[in-house]
Amino acid sequence: MCSRFVRFCLKRDTDRLFHYAPIGGSTWKESFDDGSKTDRQTIHLLAGSDHMIRTTAIIGILRGLGGPWKLLANTMWLVPRPIRNLGYRFIAWNRQRVSKITGHCVIPDSDERSCILP
Repeated sequence: MCSRFVRFCLKRDTDRLFHYAPIGGSTWKESFDDGSKTDRQTIHLLAGSDHMIRTTAIIGILRGLGGPWKLLANTMWLVPRPIRNLGYRFIAWNRQRVSKITGHCVIPDSDERSCILP
């Protein structure tokens, strides 16, 4: 499990509201491998019939985590989406550069593994 954001969420999602599908896994393929050009380099949140990406997905997740994260999400929502997503792309670009240097994957414990979809 290499995603820092997934590890961040697993640590704070004590109610286990969210489940995570690795890109290329069977859950991902069932959800997205329909011939469309789904962005494989960004975060996706499926909530019912809603499909959110980038900062909208992050806001949805932070709201679900509750507490101070919900306050942060509501504050982020005030920023126009194009500006939020520009910031997201900048952070993502730097994240990929840094992860090449420090990249290592953490093995989730059994409780966390229950949230990781195939």
